[in-house]
Amino acid sequence: MDMDSAIKSLTRSSRPAAVVELNLDNRCTSATLSPLLATFPALEILSLNNIGLVSLDAFPSLPRLRELELGDNKIVDAKGLAVVAKMAPNVEVLKMGGNGVGELEVFEALGGMRKLASVDMFGNPVTEKGEYRKIAFEKVRSLKVLDGMDAKGNEVEQDDDDDDDDDAEDDGDLDVLNKPYGTSTSAAKKPADLFHSGVNGVAPGEGGAVDIDDEDEDAEEDEEEDA
Repeated sequence: MDMDSAIKSLTRSSRPAAVVELNLDNRCTSATLSPLLATFPALEILSLNNIGLVSLDAFPSLPRLRELELGDNKIVDAKGLAVVAKMAPNVEVLKMGGNGVGELEVFEALGGMRKLASVDMFGNPVTEKGEYRKIAFEKVRSLKVLDGMDAKGNEVEQDDDDDDDDDAEDDGDLDVLNKPYGTSTSAAKKPADLFHSGVNGVAPGEGGAVDIDDEDEDAEEDEEEDA
């Protein structure tokens, strides 16, 4: 399935402006990004693991995005990440283990993300460079965690509450910061919890991996009633 079809399938019953999380992991095959991503301006979490992605040049403007997952793709060029930094400057967590990035210039690109606190580069050739960690923390001034360790090489442990589904949402940014590569807030939940529906959302069990902003949907319904 191509990315356009996957996005339409997952969001067919949702108003684009209300979608805050979109998980396309293993749901499509696409070397480039779909223009449809630009129709979700409220996205806070975008997961694109293992879809054959090669280029990030068409990354859309997503000013609210705070977590981006790009693991197990075919990304090699750091220039695409410079585009991401420009179009999504508020990203706090970037997970892109299992790609082919090999040059330290990648951190020059990521330096444009002023809130970037956690980066996962496991499995990328760049991690084998001698000054990899030193350069990363120098170029990305906001960086706190690189491949699960802080600037001093100390492992950053997950909170015990991360195993509790009910507590996961309450942990907020810290929960997102500490989650290992390949998972996101929704992906860590049980299948029935993958889809959080609002007024017009799809009920759990219909195969979606989308999070809806309930307040946005409620506001739209109230406006319709007042009219």
